[in-house]
Amino acid sequence: MLSNKNKNRITLLTVLIMSSILAVTSLAYKTDAAYVPSEEVGPGIEIQQTQPEEGTHQEEKKPDYIVQSGGRELDLRKPMIALTFDDGPNSKAGNEIMDSLESYNGRATFFVVGERVSSRQTVVKRMIDNGHEIGNHSMGHKYFHKLDAEGIRNQVEACNNIVEEVTGVRPVLMRLPGGIKNDTVMQNIGMPVISWNIDTRDWSTKDPAKTVEAVIGKVKDGDIVLMHELYSETAEAVRQMLPQLSEQGFQFVTVSELIKFKGKTVEPNKIYYSFNP
Repeated sequence: MLSNKNKNRITLLTVLIMSSILAVTSLAYKTDAAYVPSEEVGPGIEIQQTQPEEGTHQEEKKPDYIVQSGGRELDLRKPMIALTFDDGPNSKAGNEIMDSLESYNGRATFFVVGERVSSRQTVVKRMIDNGHEIGNHSMGHKYFHKLDAEGIRNQVEACNNIVEEVTGVRPVLMRLPGGIKNDTVMQNIGMPVISWNIDTRDWSTKDPAKTVEAVIGKVKDGDIVLMHELYSETAEAVRQMLPQLSEQGFQFVTVSELIKFKGKTVEPNKIYYSFNP
């Protein structure tokens, strides 16, 4: 026979066990949690398995062919071209060109003349802030083949210095004024030289339709297109050509992006015309 004292202990233990079960069941009901048996904590004991809140989802991993660059995504499966603009900066045309490009997640390389940078700092800073690239087009747009070695180096260095002073970013690519070179020039640049393989001759025609015609149907993956930042007609040509090029699947990238994503390398004092796959 159990004594009254032992009966009371059993009753108390039973109450405590039932209270624990009720508390756990109540918690599961309130949190809409699922309970599963766990061998780790012992048979008959359940652990809480938290469920995601309604409306939340885990971020999907991007495929390897989708990359982040210049503040937007690029698809490595799709063709890329580099639209390049010489002789700026020019505040009006430059901003219009960037407006058009950015509406298509596009970026460009602007080869600037150093002596024009200080008076047009706002547009130059926008180029860097918005993911475009600034290249070196000499300090005073002097034809390098008419200069001695020291004169060439001075023109390159001075342009790099002023761009870095204004934007905080030093150019890494050079384009020769007029594209004219000789042995002395190519021995003293000290930077990779970027030429082009599609010349729109926009500076000569100043006709948006002819500039567009020089590109559409001719440009291909890895090409570098030459235009000039000085003209409103060029800005208009860019506005007209981008929808057509985008429809054809082209992505608009900087020259440095083109080099990187086409798996190419460049060296100082060497000249490059395109980066086709």
